Amino acid sequence: MTAPSSEPKKRWRFSLRSTLTGLLLVALLLGWRASLLREKSNAAKLMRENAHLRGELQNKVDRLEVQLDAYRDLREQSHPLSIDTRSLRGMQITSSGNIFQAAFICGFDLSGAQLTGGGSAFQLAHFDESNLAGATLAGGGGSFQEASFENADLTNATLTGGSASFQGASFSRANLTGARINVSATSAFQQVNLTAAQCQGADLSALDSQSLASCYFDDPPTYDGQTRFPAGFNPREQGWELVE
Repeated sequence: MTAPSSEPKKRWRFSLRSTLTGLLLVALLLGWRASLLREKSNAAKLMRENAHLRGELQNKVDRLEVQLDAYRDLREQSHPLSIDTRSLRGMQITSSGNIFQAAFICGFDLSGAQLTGGGSAFQLAHFDESNLAGATLAGGGGSFQEASFENADLTNATLTGGSASFQGASFSRANLTGARINVSATSAFQQVNLTAAQCQGADLSALDSQSLASCYFDDPPTYDGQTRFPAGFNPREQGWELVE
């Protein structure tokens, strides 16, 4: 009687060995692919970081160019700004550039002055405690953003800005009696600090009611019966204080 053949068993062992070898190769390939993906991810991260650094450097260069343009604009004016005097009464400057951007003109006499700039004029400028009575300041779309007029006298002054002007500005404890604020879009004059601002007789009717409602204060701004507000804005409901 012929003994049973062991050939099928050998084929089974060979098949199992081949399967294990194949699985090992697949695992190696998957590990290699994962390594490539990690390297690709790291390379992309480095590229993003480099792009961010390049962007920051470009922003610094742009700011320096803006300051240089403002300096050139001032040099070309008939009444150049002098750091040796604080009296700029009646000064007239007209520029298409970003004039007075990040300027510190605190405690100056700018009464009756007429200052006109371009799109980003007066951004981050400080006019704290300055006399701007009867002055006219005008800028473009992004003008007066984060500008500060704290404790400034803006009696009968006219401030004009563009679409996103005055965003984040501060008029804390400023005297806006009889002042007029002109803007050209609903996005202007948002998140403005109006702490204890005196707005008796001021004309705020050009502002958007919701933008004016977004303004904040620690002590309420004051108004009277001559103050003009935008349609739909109720100063009493917004916490403003009526004075006689």
